[in-house]
Amino acid sequence: MTNPASRCQVVGVQVGTVQPLQVGDDRWEMSGIRKHPVTGRVAVRALGLQGDEQADLTVHGGLSKAVYAYPLEHYEFWRAEQRAVGLSGDLPYGSLAAGESFEVHRGPRETPLMTLFMAGRSRAR
Repeated sequence: MTNPASRCQVVGVQVGTVQPLQVGDDRWEMSGIRKHPVTGRVAVRALGLQGDEQADLTVHGGLSKAVYAYPLEHYEFWRAEQRAVGLSGDLPYGSLAAGESFEVHRGPRETPLMTLFMAGRSRAR
């Protein structure tokens, strides 16, 4: 049997710092949702990626929510949604602004994302 982790691949890594985010006409919140791509190796620690921050640790971060992986296969849905409302549909990987730490290619649909992170690696590429 093939190891399911061999069918998963990290293709993008993003980190960001906490900064003000406008959430209404006159309301601002501190947020770590704005991420930027990084190259090279990034240490994966118990509380998240090196260089990454979360603002509200009651709903983001911590031991059970340290990173957010987003499957590349879902980008096409958002591109189609953009085109449906008259936008270009130009949505590069890593640009969702959904706070994703990783973009991953999942391989077959039945491959669980957690398989990738349970493969024993301690660094993201």
